[in-house]
Amino acid sequence: MLRKARPISMLRALLLGAILATAPLAAGGCTDPNDPMTFVDEMKDPAKQPQAVKRLKQFYEDAMTKDKKDRAGAHVKPLLDKIAEPLTKACVEVDLQPRVRTELIALISDFRDARTEACLKKALEDYKPDTGEDDVRNVMRAVTAMKAKSLAPQVMKVFTTIKFSNPKVKLIGKDVTAAVLAIADKPQEDEFIAMLDHPIDPANEANVHDEAFWQTVAVRALGDMKSEKAVRPLIKLVLTPKKAPVRNTALVALVKIGKAAVKPTEAVLKGEDKEIVEYAQKEQLAVAEKDKDGKIPAAAQKQAEKAHISTAAEILGALGAESSVAPLLSARASADDAGKVVLAMVLPLLPKTNDTLEAYKTTYDEAKMDLDVPGVGGAKELLADGSGDFFDASLVPWLVDSSTKLKGEQADVDAIRGYALQAAIKLMKADQVAEVEKLYNLDAQGTDAAGKQTKTVVGKAFESEFKQAKELVSNCKDDVGCYHAKLTDEKTQGKDAQFTGIKAAYMIGILGGDADRKKLVDDMPKITNGSVRMAALKALQALAPKGDNAAADQLTAYLDKAEEAKDDNLVQSYQVFTQVAARLRARAQ
Repeated sequence: MLRKARPISMLRALLLGAILATAPLAAGGCTDPNDPMTFVDEMKDPAKQPQAVKRLKQFYEDAMTKDKKDRAGAHVKPLLDKIAEPLTKACVEVDLQPRVRTELIALISDFRDARTEACLKKALEDYKPDTGEDDVRNVMRAVTAMKAKSLAPQVMKVFTTIKFSNPKVKLIGKDVTAAVLAIADKPQEDEFIAMLDHPIDPANEANVHDEAFWQTVAVRALGDMKSEKAVRPLIKLVLTPKKAPVRNTALVALVKIGKAAVKPTEAVLKGEDKEIVEYAQKEQLAVAEKDKDGKIPAAAQKQAEKAHISTAAEILGALGAESSVAPLLSARASADDAGKVVLAMVLPLLPKTNDTLEAYKTTYDEAKMDLDVPGVGGAKELLADGSGDFFDASLVPWLVDSSTKLKGEQADVDAIRGYALQAAIKLMKADQVAEVEKLYNLDAQGTDAAGKQTKTVVGKAFESEFKQAKELVSNCKDDVGCYHAKLTDEKTQGKDAQFTGIKAAYMIGILGGDADRKKLVDDMPKITNGSVRMAALKALQALAPKGDNAAADQLTAYLDKAEEAKDDNLVQSYQVFTQVAARLRARAQ
């Protein structure tokens, strides 16, 4: 009996072991490792969370790969329909491990799905400096892509909380900026304007970093929304020397606002806006250097009294619209000699008219040889140099004649003639080369290697530029297509031949029409030399006196594409497109 019982006991033990061994498999048979919902459910178990979030991420990445990153694709959309809402619920309600929470927020943010907004909202509301920057980066990218204006309160809270002086915040600055600009609208207008009143203390480095960041983003938002309420605050900002880091951005914002900025700026130019005039004087005096007795010199006080004039003229010039012409020309009547020069300097930025040309030439002719514009330079040098930006070859005889007649100290005369020659070289057509050569060959003083004075000619310092320009116009004459070819020629993108490209751009601006304006925009990516590109942009604006929204959109698209490609060098090179595009749109209003 005992011998028979032992095998039976052993059999029972083996059977029991088999049952126990298969029990987990039977229980696990209710879950499917190929079903993402299996891992959504596992997010409730702290022990399983790390592996679950990794598996969910793998499901998503596999689907995105199959659909070539199309979130509406045949694999991604069904997946999001299944997991977006339950994962959002887990994000909001489940007690997640910190690392798992960050991974889940990153995953959900990449869904770009409105159904996940509760999770995105919570991530922003829970932000704490030095701990939640990764979450903020991912959520802000989602907000930007989705243009999730419903999250504006949370975005603004984070934006006004973070401090750009914090190294961790600097890493997410671009993402926060993009999100703020994506959600910015009228409800935030007053909050943005209020930020512009914050002082900036140049002696406090952290304050400069923080305020410059906040105010730069606020200014961009106000410009994008074309805030008429912001015009006067923006003018005040441009007039504030301590806010130099934000100044250029504010100028661009005023250009974006366009026509609505003209009248308030004209009131400042004429001194009618007493509050801003007094504010400008006070801010200039606040940064003026004092003499040994601790007093502000009389010259600095006088300059402060007129600080509003040059800035208002600069704003009107930056606007670049026909509506800026009348205020600038009418202001000449009450301006002093230096003031007239300041007003004239911005005229080449505006649509060209006979009145602007004559006012410019008159200002140059009447300016005395020793007239200086405080903080800028000699009047005649400035005006001779700027004349080329009218893109008008009829100025060549005037430049040559007025330069030939100059009288005064030889060094002063030579300097003015040098600037006039550079302008004439840019403007001359093939039949004007001989005339420009007269100016080129005028006697001048030079210095040898030992520093001794020698006799030379005005053009000696510009020998290469003149040679390149002469060869170009001799070959192309009035053939605009020839100039387009030279503008984008690979050789002209190099430093040695860049003036050929610059000259080609000026000739297109002088001889071209609407079709050439479009070709300039189309060819912009081919122009890799910064100086040549700048000349091409000037030519583009010269050919668009009434503006061009399509060209503005195309320039903006080039910058956007560079940013998407994360090409920092190209982004830096294309930043100027923002201001040019704004001016083209302002002219089209």
